[in-house]
Amino acid sequence: MGVKKQKPKDPARSRFNWRDERLPKIAGVILILAAIYLAIAFVSDLYTWKMDQDKVLKFSWGMLIQGDLSVQNWLVG
Repeated sequence: MGVKKQKPKDPARSRFNWRDERLPKIAGVILILAAIYLAIAFVSDLYTWKMDQDKVLKFSWGMLIQGDLSVQNWLVG
């Protein structure tokens, strides 16, 4: 009976395996952390929207590079 020879693995080939069980777990943890971050930001907006509304209505792209702009939202600034 013949024994099949295994091909030597090419070290230059990517070692990324889509069937690895760690990949969905890592993606799940990242998504949960992003959901918690966004939930805190949205809850904060419920309390601070009146103080930040004028900045939303007068929005311009130049406001993003201003250093002296302050908002009251807990996670934005």
